[in-house]
Amino acid sequence: MPKNIHGLKGSCLVIPCSFKYTSNAPKNPHRVVWYQYASHSYPLVYDPLHPKNVINKFRGKTSLYKNSSNDCSLLIKNLELSHHGEKLYTWIDPENVGKSTYQFYEVTSTIQVDTSPQQPSISTYGGEKTGDTIIVVCSTIHTCPYSKPNITLNGIEGTDEIDNEHFKDGQWKISLTRTAVVKAEHLTIQCLVTHLGGITVTATKDESAKCAHHNISIEPELADVTEGIAKNFICSVYHSCKNQNPNITWNYENMQVTEWNKTFSGLDQVTFSNITFLGATEDHGKKLICTAKFYGRNIMASVVLNVQFLYINQHCDRTKSVKCVKILNECVFADVWKVKVESEMEALVSSCVVVPCSFTYPAQQQPSDRIRAMWHMKDKRDEIIFHKDSTRVLDNFKGRTKLLGSLGGSNCTLEIDEVRNHDNGPYCFRVELETSVKDKYSFVDNCVSFKMIEQASKPELQAEQSVQEGEPAVFKCSVRHTCPSHQPTLTWSHPGKIIMSYKDIGRGIWEAESLLTFTPTKEDDHSDITCTVKYHGNVKGEMTATRPIFVKEKATLSHILIPVLSCLGAALFVGLLCFFIVKRYKKRNTAV
Repeated sequence: MPKNIHGLKGSCLVIPCSFKYTSNAPKNPHRVVWYQYASHSYPLVYDPLHPKNVINKFRGKTSLYKNSSNDCSLLIKNLELSHHGEKLYTWIDPENVGKSTYQFYEVTSTIQVDTSPQQPSISTYGGEKTGDTIIVVCSTIHTCPYSKPNITLNGIEGTDEIDNEHFKDGQWKISLTRTAVVKAEHLTIQCLVTHLGGITVTATKDESAKCAHHNISIEPELADVTEGIAKNFICSVYHSCKNQNPNITWNYENMQVTEWNKTFSGLDQVTFSNITFLGATEDHGKKLICTAKFYGRNIMASVVLNVQFLYINQHCDRTKSVKCVKILNECVFADVWKVKVESEMEALVSSCVVVPCSFTYPAQQQPSDRIRAMWHMKDKRDEIIFHKDSTRVLDNFKGRTKLLGSLGGSNCTLEIDEVRNHDNGPYCFRVELETSVKDKYSFVDNCVSFKMIEQASKPELQAEQSVQEGEPAVFKCSVRHTCPSHQPTLTWSHPGKIIMSYKDIGRGIWEAESLLTFTPTKEDDHSDITCTVKYHGNVKGEMTATRPIFVKEKATLSHILIPVLSCLGAALFVGLLCFFIVKRYKKRNTAV
């Protein structure tokens, strides 16, 4: 049993105790009695056969913590200040004492009653940016296993997991682990721990996160401007910055600009900037640029201005790009048929690639569910890679393409599965109104091409190289991909709690992320931890990332005493050696 044991006033404590024997076995090893250490008597602290003889301060408050062989651990409830300094010992089978009986009173444990508990500790892992997963761990030490402290976390919402484990002699460690998503740039996390007896202690920790920007775009993308006639362009910046909106500027000055914000459910926000643009002939071919500044970092979007000259009663040709505009604006066809698609994307051979796509069409036309859609080669419109009628699809694309979006929602997102190294494109979206023979449009100015990736890159593994024994450690493994309809799987070489999350990075790129949490032990020191990714399809490449783990051992009393005693021993040895040398030298001089 420990020489000293701490407990909290009003709570309980357990004095760990165990025994074994190799000779002179007790007749009744299940008979366990506890006493108060006294010089001339044997005051009872615990005796199930004589409970009324237990001294007042311990009567009704003591019992054995476990009813197992060779265990004599004592549970004391409702600790009082009067218990402070009491020295206790146990005796096994006290009714049968002989000359060779072990003197149990030589091993005692002294109770130390604390009036206030230890402060809880708060640890955080991850959460560098808004939208990231963060793990918050609040833990505290206690001595009352049958009535654990209650832990409350404020300042961030998420899912909780409680863990209570034996820490060391008479002490348990209870931890509340909360997995959450960072929703603000600044957080104040508060942990409240209420112990048995009603004593509450609090700890706080401030966390900062960088806000994330997701995308920037200018609408309309087809920058057809009529000379001398104002046209509105809207720059939309998607981000998660609540405390500071981005600073948006345009490269054309002295024009009317208005800004506003919109907040969606969750983290996403949009900051809009509308410029009323008045074009001149010399602006033709130039770029209209929108710049958003986030914490010293700039992101930009641009469109190329197509300034159209104004000719009264000029005829408009639907078969060619519109270079003239009638005042009556009969050629609305080219102004309202629009598609939004990335011009270039990466595609991993043997996996799949998803092309985000959205479109608009004349509002006065038929409902969107009467729309027919297809994808085709840019230069050869009869070479179709997707069509509802599979007989019209090229043989090498049959069974490999499908629409993921709903045409009724103006979503033309395309999936190409089992990507081959010659699927470079470019591919264009075509839309037709099934009830009309004249309203058909191929968006040949907005097509997508693919840069083929023959081999996958290995996952990115982030972790602290040195971790603390007994403290939760978090390892992060992530990989970027272009196949959200078949997310890659990430597995670990070490057991633990795993949390998967998926993000849309934008521009046709997604990220899969896995967080592994476990408590390192001495056995983990100088071992390796490996993250393995499995993509959809028969993908080639380096699929694993490995990092070494170095576990810092918890400092104990032996770590301090051994070096100190070693130094003292060495100093004593040197001192004695010098003493005898001097003494011998003096004797020799005297003899001379």
